[in-house]
Amino acid sequence: MPLREVTATPALPRYWMDRLYCACAILATLLITWAEPASLLHQVIDRSGAEGWWCVGGLCVLAALAGLDVVVNDMLPARYSLPGTERFRHVLFLALGMGLLSITYVLAEAIGFSPVLLLFPVHAGFTVAIAYFDLFQRHRSPAP
Repeated sequence: MPLREVTATPALPRYWMDRLYCACAILATLLITWAEPASLLHQVIDRSGAEGWWCVGGLCVLAALAGLDVVVNDMLPARYSLPGTERFRHVLFLALGMGLLSITYVLAEAIGFSPVLLLFPVHAGFTVAIAYFDLFQRHRSPAP
């Protein structure tokens, strides 16, 4: 009697929707902060000085890169992928999380504690979790 052929299990989901949502939510929050002078976060960052605006600009670039990575590497056909970027996408999300915690520190230094500052550490926690799950899933071997 022949042995059954063992086939590899299909790949686990790559969490592309979570990564896209996180990048878009962070980018939208930062762009609203930047473009709307009446928003509380804009006023707080104005009080923090140039350091706060440098953090916002850097985080906008990181969030845009994260969104671009998801669109190009996950949503478009394989011929449009950016080679090598998938291997280091966890670094991008960890940098985004560290930047969000940095801007929290800059804002807390400028105004003290405020409940509005909880927004950034929550997003930072999600970005770190996304980086962890993405890295864990990439190194997980298929079941025999």
